[in-house]
Amino acid sequence: MVYSITPKYIFLLDCLGAIVTAFMLGVIHVYVRSIFSLPIPTLQFLALIAICFAVFSFFNYIYLVKQWRTNMKIIAIANTLFCVYTAYLAISLHAMLKIWDFIYFVLEFLIIGAVVLLEWRTSNSK
Repeated sequence: MVYSITPKYIFLLDCLGAIVTAFMLGVIHVYVRSIFSLPIPTLQFLALIAICFAVFSFFNYIYLVKQWRTNMKIIAIANTLFCVYTAYLAISLHAMLKIWDFIYFVLEFLIIGAVVLLEWRTSNSK
């Protein structure tokens, strides 16, 4: 049996993932400083970006506008750029990062990468 995920639910998945990312970066990383070490303003900025992604994806989940394919490509590109930016931060701030920071970002890249692939495949499907 083959299950397909509708575009509407891919936007929901992206929204929920962005909320989890915002929570992890804006709350967990900020308040568990014994494990994580990125500067708090950087964490808050990344969390704000994730919240913006969540709002965009939630809007598309609720309304599934006619140009959903374009919007799905937009969020896929935005997610990719988010990963590139956080990779840049991890590299440029590597001296201050702890192992848990690296583990978190590798896992985040893998999860976001899988979602981006799903978004691209869906947005290009007929």
